[in-house]
Amino acid sequence: MNTTKLILLAVLIFLFPFFFWGGPVYSSSRSLIHFWNIGHIIFFAAATYLIVVHFQASLSTKSFGFQFFWMLFFVLFSGIAIEIAQYGTDRLPDPDDLLRNVIGSFTGLFFFSPSRKMIGKSLLRILQFLVLILLVLEVLPLAAALVDEADQKRKFPVLADFESPLEITRWSGSAEIEIVPDAQGSLNHYLKIKLGTSEYSGVFLKFFPHEWSEFRKLTFTIFNPAPDSFYLTCRIHDRQHALGRQEHSDRFNRSYLLEPGMNTLTIALEDILHAPEARTMNVDEISSVGFFVTRQTKPRIIYLDDLKLIQ
Repeated sequence: MNTTKLILLAVLIFLFPFFFWGGPVYSSSRSLIHFWNIGHIIFFAAATYLIVVHFQASLSTKSFGFQFFWMLFFVLFSGIAIEIAQYGTDRLPDPDDLLRNVIGSFTGLFFFSPSRKMIGKSLLRILQFLVLILLVLEVLPLAAALVDEADQKRKFPVLADFESPLEITRWSGSAEIEIVPDAQGSLNHYLKIKLGTSEYSGVFLKFFPHEWSEFRKLTFTIFNPAPDSFYLTCRIHDRQHALGRQEHSDRFNRSYLLEPGMNTLTIALEDILHAPEARTMNVDEISSVGFFVTRQTKPRIIYLDDLKLIQ
C-alpha cells in the first residue's frame, strides 16, 4: 500500500466519526462553523480519489463519464444516509452538506482522477474552473469570519460599531438590516434596522466575545427618526438559557421608551446578572443580545450604534 493511499485512508478514518460526534454548538464562533463545513469537502475529495484510483480496480478502467455518474450516485446516496443517521445524535442534519459532499467528490474527480485526461482539455478546464468557483464560495465565509473575529478581538470591549461591512454577519433576526453611513456626512456608520408589524420584530447579536464579568455596564445608542416615541425591548441571555426551556423569567428583558432623536441607553451588568428569577446569569457565557418591538401598528426604523461594555 503506497504512502498516498495510507495518508488518504487515515484522513477518512479520522474524519468519519465527526459526521456524528462533536462539531459546533450554539455559542461556537463563525470560523469554527465554516471550517467544520469544509470537512465535508475534504472527506469526499479523499474518498472519491481512493475509490476511483485504489479501491475499485474495475472502476479505474471505466470511462470518465461512467466514473462521474457512478460517484455522483455514491456521494448522494451516502450523503443522504449520513444526514438521516445524524437524527438522534448531537449533530443536526443540514441539506447544504449534500452540496459540499458533491463539491468534494468533483474536486477528486476533476483534479486528481487519472481518467480526467479522457475528456477534452477545454472541457476539463471549464469543469475545473466551475469547481474552483464553488470551492471559493465555500472558503470565503471562513475567510470573512476570521477577519471579522480578529477585528472583534482588537476592538473589544466594543461589541459593534459598524465600521466594517463584515459586522453585519454577526446579526440575525426577523427585521431587515443594513449598515449605512451617517446622513450628516461624518465617517460614522450605523446599523439600520427596519422593524415590522409582526408580533415580534427585531435583531439579535450572536457572535461576539462572551466573557463580561470584568465589566460593569453595557451601553448603546439608538437613533429614532420618527416624530413619536415607542418602546423597544432589550433581551439578553446566557448559554444555559439558550440550551434550556428559554422561559421569559430566565433571561434579561427590559423595555425602553425611545424618544425622537438620539437615545443613549445603559444597562448595569448587575441587573443582567440577577435578571433570572431562579438563578444567577453566567455573565461569562452571554450568548445573545437582542433588540425587538412587539405588535407595532406601523413599521419602524431605528439606527443602532456603539454597542459596548464599560468598566
